[in-house]
Amino acid sequence: MVSSQSTWQFLKGIQEASAPSDAWRKPGFDDSAWSMGPTPFYYGETIAGGTTLADMQNRYSSVFLRQTFDFGTDGQVSELRLRALCDDGFIVWINGLEVARYNMPAGERAFNSFASASVSEP
Repeated sequence: MVSSQSTWQFLKGIQEASAPSDAWRKPGFDDSAWSMGPTPFYYGETIAGGTTLADMQNRYSSVFLRQTFDFGTDGQVSELRLRALCDDGFIVWINGLEVARYNMPAGERAFNSFASASVSEP
């Protein structure tokens, strides 16, 4: 389980996260130069805990996040659950495979893409 306020590797979306642009989504990618911080990631609100992205507004539209989690010794998984709060959209990949998308246009998105529409604060 990856819990709330767990520590994640993150990269502010001022440029693509890797070359090629999808390399960062796959196992084995070296994210050691990325920053680390606890969830939630936010700006513009007052939230206890988490990682404030005070420089995000009008500078970058995305944040790349990476987290390692283990399925256990037998490697058999019957179910994964994702619970996320976001403003305004997200795409989730596991080992390079897209598994969830919320309020994002279809297809590959660039680092400076925006959500399909603004949504209410989470």
